[in-house]
Amino acid sequence: MRAKAFAWALLYGAAALFASPATAQGPDQTRMADAARTLGGELSRLAFHASPRPPVTAEFAAPDGARASFADFAGKITLVNFWATWCPPCRKEMPSLDRLRAQAASDEVEVVAVNVERRGRKKAAEFFAQNGIDSLAPYADETGALPPEMGILGIPVTVILDREGREIARLQGEARWDAPEVVALLRELAQMTRPGAG
Repeated sequence: MRAKAFAWALLYGAAALFASPATAQGPDQTRMADAARTLGGELSRLAFHASPRPPVTAEFAAPDGARASFADFAGKITLVNFWATWCPPCRKEMPSLDRLRAQAASDEVEVVAVNVERRGRKKAAEFFAQNGIDSLAPYADETGALPPEMGILGIPVTVILDREGREIARLQGEARWDAPEVVALLRELAQMTRPGAG
């Protein structure tokens, strides 16, 4: 019940981001922070931006080695986690991120883990195989292009992108990503941003 109440409190604030063109300033950050402090939960450190950030143009490596970009996920609410195999909290949260993708991924929601090491695609694939991570795919930013463009100073860090690839929220540090409030948030964001919704 507490987790459900927290999810709805967050969603009430997030709804302002998508309600209409007249609400370009997005959710009331103070109200959402107060709700997070009061209700706790895995999303208590998730910060919604006052307005969506411009889409990132830097490319990274797809699991097959081809070039990828966040434009590949256009049309979906996308949760992106940046991590490395040498990072203990990254390693700790990866199984829950894998479970989140298994639960939440759909035609409208995607969950992506981007390794930020050199030879990151190979390292990520090996880590996934050794730890039973079978829902996530081994994406990697092997050239270090994404952190400077996105202002990422440390990992793990996780961002949520809207259907246009714009960052709308960020959480610094680890979390239990398969918590009910996370799944509820992603699904509700997808529902409220469907073409014709609202």
